[in-house]
Amino acid sequence: MLNKLIKSKFIVVVIALLLLVLTVIDGRGVFPAFAETSSYTSVLNDLKKDSTFKTSDYPDNAKDYSIKVIQIAEGEHGELFLYTYLPCQKTKYLVATDINMSLSETADGTKLYGLKPLSCSGVFAKYLVKDITVSSSAIRYYNISSIYRAWDKDIDEGTGNNNTKNSVSFEVGKCFTATTENGIVKYQCKETETIVVTDKYVDYLQYKNGWLTYAGWTDSHYIAFTTDKPIDKLVEADVNFATQLVRLKYNLFTNDYREVYAWEPEEETVTLNYEHSFGGNSASGLFSKKYQWQCVQSVSEFRSSVKSDGLTLSSETESNLKNKQWVLRFYESEYDYFESTNDTYKTRVSDVTILRLKFETDGKTYNLGVVDNKQSGDEKPGNTQIVVGGDNENSSNWFVKFVNYIWNCGEKLFAGTASGWETFVAIVAIIVAIVVAMVVIALTVVFLKWFWRTVRK
Repeated sequence: MLNKLIKSKFIVVVIALLLLVLTVIDGRGVFPAFAETSSYTSVLNDLKKDSTFKTSDYPDNAKDYSIKVIQIAEGEHGELFLYTYLPCQKTKYLVATDINMSLSETADGTKLYGLKPLSCSGVFAKYLVKDITVSSSAIRYYNISSIYRAWDKDIDEGTGNNNTKNSVSFEVGKCFTATTENGIVKYQCKETETIVVTDKYVDYLQYKNGWLTYAGWTDSHYIAFTTDKPIDKLVEADVNFATQLVRLKYNLFTNDYREVYAWEPEEETVTLNYEHSFGGNSASGLFSKKYQWQCVQSVSEFRSSVKSDGLTLSSETESNLKNKQWVLRFYESEYDYFESTNDTYKTRVSDVTILRLKFETDGKTYNLGVVDNKQSGDEKPGNTQIVVGGDNENSSNWFVKFVNYIWNCGEKLFAGTASGWETFVAIVAIIVAIVVAMVVIALTVVFLKWFWRTVRK
């Protein structure tokens, strides 16, 4: 009896192991983020409604981590669904996050739409496109330039510099057209041309706003980039990015700022024009200088404008500008100081991606959707002056840090924003400066008297 019981348990274990092996080989494991949503049909049921669809046309490939768009479909309640093919999905679980899509035949008005995963089977997946309701127009366009997924350190390359890659994008280049005839929706698809950003650097410069102001500095955020197509003149660009308000506390002992709180990021999209888009600092303080710059520049124009502003680019920035062709200065933010809490607030910019480029080459104008990763710069400005909320090439020098701290205390004292300790430091510094000045004057008088007596003799 005991032998039979042991034998039966052994058989159960063997069967379980075989089922596990078969599951791994087939690659149809559980995909946690793709829990089937009961209110929607499955991805394969939808795709098989197309008589031309064949699963054999979409082989699995464990080393292909790209995402390809197969089809779109409009739902009965105004939803828009997206169907994808991910060759490695049986062995490497990856999820699409956004699409760069325009609702017209051209790339005009293109924007990022988030994706919600609904269903997956093998290499296929179904998504709900967020924040969109199907139009009642007779003809509807869904012009998709690219699709994004999160960057994965195990399979994706890094930036090769001090930037962070947040998401990677893949070319789609398809314009789907939906029309309704006799209550039946029909779809057509044509290929569209895109432009790929091949190299990119995200950074910012800091500009002084003068004395006696709560907003002492302006950050000018920019992207330097190169594309796979030649551009003679860059006319227009759409840039998407995230902004995040951050609260900083000043650390006396390290002479730098520590982050104590960060709000939720907010997504923004801006359109920049070569002729009509300009940025600048607030110049809100006394003895301030007003800076202004073009938002669309070649790299050489960017270098010239920075030099004319009296700023010096760090050696790291200069290195990262090499082999880049264009610069988009897409956003300005300021530092705000609150006396009541002795807090400094700044805006962090991240997840920067270019959505559209309009440009001229060989006398022809192009207006194309862009394939570009989401990328973030570091907390360090690209110029070498002493800065707020970060370090730079000079800040490793303890004497420069000390003088900078004394200077900041003096500025806050005259602006009426200094804390008790900063007031004490500033007053002591002023007294020391007066004493030093008096000693210098006294020594100068003694020297002049001695010199006068020597000359008369």
